[in-house]
Amino acid sequence: MTTEKDYLDMSIEQLKTATSNGDAIAACVLGRAYLTGSSDVAKDVFRGFQWIARGAKMPNNALCIYMLAGSFFNGIGVEQDQARAIKYYKHVFNSIKQRATDGEILSQYWLGNYYFYGQGEIAQDQKTAVEWYKKAAEQGLVQAQNILAVCYHYGHGVTPDIKEAIKWLTQAAEGGDASAQCNLGLNYYNGEGVEQNTETAVEWFTKAAKRGNPQAQYYLAECYYKGHGIEKDKTKGIEWCMKAAEQGHADAQNNLGVFYFHGEGVGQDRTKAVKWWSAAAEQGHAEAKEALKHIYG
Repeated sequence: MTTEKDYLDMSIEQLKTATSNGDAIAACVLGRAYLTGSSDVAKDVFRGFQWIARGAKMPNNALCIYMLAGSFFNGIGVEQDQARAIKYYKHVFNSIKQRATDGEILSQYWLGNYYFYGQGEIAQDQKTAVEWYKKAAEQGLVQAQNILAVCYHYGHGVTPDIKEAIKWLTQAAEGGDASAQCNLGLNYYNGEGVEQNTETAVEWFTKAAKRGNPQAQYYLAECYYKGHGIEKDKTKGIEWCMKAAEQGHADAQNNLGVFYFHGEGVGQDRTKAVKWWSAAAEQGHAEAKEALKHIYG
């Protein structure tokens, strides 16, 4: 029998073929790849949602419906509709729990999410969440390893243990999880749980940034702009800042406003400055709001 872990090892073309043959789990894994971005496909939340929605219409569709719930809850690839999301979460809880109990890797991770976040009005229980995350992490699921690292770092459901956090974070980062790569870079940058090494931090930020992680793109921009861990290069710093800003990173948008207003590393352009400050201000960025106040009075 093909397991969820087997599907994670399939190529994008294999997943597309299986989906075309009516395989809902393949559609789920395919949609997930597009939603998060992978080494094989660029991040495309709209295409990801389309694959998941297609799989939700097939038999054995619990995993797709779970992912639909997440998309509707957070407004990823579709207009936000949290009431609909909660309905979907409730609908497939028992199916996800049974699959997790049977040892299925994605279901273990997602069952952990049910308890960690209290999804679908399931009572929040972070200790139980950690137990399920650990099962998926031990099977090699990088997303589970990453969130398990977060749990150990901040003491969610477990006693805080920075060494254990770094262990799981490193496994996730080495496994290609962009969020973990970014977080591990930050640990090296600040010397938290590891010996401080800004060059190593830049290496991890670069890996995550190239995979489209906006937080890593912002950190990498800062490193280039200030010459931390890498030779100072304001042009590259602005390039990475732009990538992060275009993905909606408020701090990056605010920085671009500053750069354009003062002509730092770019041609002075107050229209573009206002554009980026406005984008950041719409997300509640205090400095951007203050900058606009000074412009408009």
